[in-house]
Amino acid sequence: MEQNTLKGYIVSEKRGLFACASDEGGQYACRAATRFRNQNNAPVVGDRIDFTDNGDGTGFITVISERKNCFLRPHIANVDLLVIVVTPADPAPDLYVIDKLSCVAIRGGAKPVFVVNKNDVGDGNSLAEIYRRCGFDVFMTRADIAQGVDGLKAYISGKTSVFCGASGVGKSSLLNAICPAARAETGDISHRIGRGRNTTRHTELFPLDCGGRIADSPGFSLLDIGEALNVPCDELAELFPEFEEYRYSCRYRSCTHTKDDGCAVRHAVSDGIIPQSRHESYVRLYNELKNTKRYQL
Repeated sequence: MEQNTLKGYIVSEKRGLFACASDEGGQYACRAATRFRNQNNAPVVGDRIDFTDNGDGTGFITVISERKNCFLRPHIANVDLLVIVVTPADPAPDLYVIDKLSCVAIRGGAKPVFVVNKNDVGDGNSLAEIYRRCGFDVFMTRADIAQGVDGLKAYISGKTSVFCGASGVGKSSLLNAICPAARAETGDISHRIGRGRNTTRHTELFPLDCGGRIADSPGFSLLDIGEALNVPCDELAELFPEFEEYRYSCRYRSCTHTKDDGCAVRHAVSDGIIPQSRHESYVRLYNELKNTKRYQL
């Protein structure tokens, strides 16, 4: 009997069994050809794939399309947006971690977007202004009353978005406000491959009713700097877009933008153009990367 070949994407993975969604509708529990792993190209969540339909709700992955990008932790491919959820207080924002995440996004070929959630518990406007001044898109939300959620939902429509943030920032509440059926959408297919509905230990994609997909991924808060960025320290300035206008105007071509005389970036910080906190994060990350082994992303 001839098998039907379908196109779709990988929703989740558990111990070598993949929950796959067909473009035509329906989900399948799929295995993958061992040649992918032998070629160091194992399937990951977010992959666009071709797979055969075995006629019983199972399938076999035969083709993995070329990826736009692929992050290691969480292991997910074809990410358009990295949505960084922060709060002005309770918990207090760790600006270094936030800035590191923006670098991870840019380095990986995804666009960083900031969401200041629970903005009723502190000065959310000041926090948002740091990143607006650097040219990033920033949204103000209160997930508990769905404030600002519609605008964010429209922004991520049609894209694959990974949400990340520290524990307590209201990320889960925000995801539920954007996609109320997210946990229900795991459905039978995830039970069949051993996925629990309430776990965030593994990355899983959920479809949006407005188009696009979202992923709740706890792994980004645990990133190893060298493994995640895989960038030499002398290229780090490229991951701080607010430096772009100034880093070619320094007195010395070899300027590190950390403590060098005649540094145009430092002058922009002194003049209040570039936020002080962003430059502090840059210097800290630069110094850490100097002593960190590089890994392939």
